[in-house]
Amino acid sequence: MKNNKLLKRILLMLLPLMLYCISACNKIAGLPLQNNPTYSASLKNTHINESIWQFIKDRGIAGDSIFYQMYLGILYSGIDTNEYTKPNRTYLLYNNDAVNGTSTNSTTGVVGVSSAAFFGKYKVKDPVTGKLVNASSWTQYPKLQIKNHLLSLIVEGKYSFETLGNDFTYATTLLPSNYDTLNTQSQISFHIATTRAGSLIINGFTNSMAPTLTAPGFLVYTSGINATNGVAHVMNRVVYYQRQQTAWDMILDRGIRGDSIYNQMYQAIRYSGIDTTEYTNNNRTFILYTNDAINRMVSGTVASDCYFGKYKVNGQPATSWSQYSPLQVKNHLLSLIVYGERTLSADTTRLYETSLMPLNYDTLNPQSTVVFYSKTKTSMRLNDFNGSQYPTPNLRTPGLAVRTPGLLSLNGPVHVIDRVLFYQTK
Repeated sequence: MKNNKLLKRILLMLLPLMLYCISACNKIAGLPLQNNPTYSASLKNTHINESIWQFIKDRGIAGDSIFYQMYLGILYSGIDTNEYTKPNRTYLLYNNDAVNGTSTNSTTGVVGVSSAAFFGKYKVKDPVTGKLVNASSWTQYPKLQIKNHLLSLIVEGKYSFETLGNDFTYATTLLPSNYDTLNTQSQISFHIATTRAGSLIINGFTNSMAPTLTAPGFLVYTSGINATNGVAHVMNRVVYYQRQQTAWDMILDRGIRGDSIYNQMYQAIRYSGIDTTEYTNNNRTFILYTNDAINRMVSGTVASDCYFGKYKVNGQPATSWSQYSPLQVKNHLLSLIVYGERTLSADTTRLYETSLMPLNYDTLNPQSTVVFYSKTKTSMRLNDFNGSQYPTPNLRTPGLAVRTPGLLSLNGPVHVIDRVLFYQTK
């Protein structure tokens, strides 16, 4: 009890001193006490107080140089730089990754130009080998191609978070109409993603194949930069517009345009006189030949597993379609189109389907059969069945592995192969 009374007396003696320190001092250990100012919520200031062209130069040839490659592309293309100073526009700007960004091959570990970069998507022909390779400089492209691509990234009007919603908003770019066969109307779409992040998406509309059908749309890297003459959105990958196509459009786009891997097949179609609506009819499965499936060279000699090497003319490999009869070429093309849709699955059943080739035309395949075997969801083999002698007699593993299976066109699945296809049993 005495101890409690003593403690109370000590506290009463110290209390005045403690109150004085709190009221008279605004520092503890020599440091000022923290103030609690009133919080005022606001959005980040996105105004750069300069034109888009000045912004590109400021961060292209100075500062962090993130637009260095785009700046070089603009100068090389010969585009009028006043296009970047005109008012009331929306601009998509490429950072360096969108032009020549790199990626690492998960199998080989080799680092190379990413397919999501301009230099990786739009390949150029190697002057020595003639093969298509990744570019390393703008100067490897025609100036008009670069100029028009840059124009496809400029839109009249402002499209940003203040004007857009979750619905697809279409606009017309400065790209000349009909220049891009995949986008004859020079369109672009914008929308705000219906996700918690609410990101801005370019060309993510229904049936868009840019960059893929299953994952359409390009996520804007940095959006809503307000310049004195419009708004800019920064992209870290190449942007393009492509809707899902028919099988015929796919042949055209990569037969006489783009990387031309179907050029030989396109020539065969034209030479044979086949009705091209066969490639636009619905409920079909299409097998497409790459150039290697038709005319593949090995050590300077035409390979025996390509069309020109297997179907010789006067005992020698062919050098052009004109050495065959149009009917032979036409019927072979029809043997690569199947009634019904056969795509990837995990079904181990071999599916025997009938092609469009006339019955009894091929004495080795009077029923015009094609066999599909897809034991996984990522791989497929053709004419792989018990007793098959394709591609060579007595082969322990018959059939042909499909190079690119399960592409989706508007009118049916597409499977790409790089060897000639035929049906032969023991």
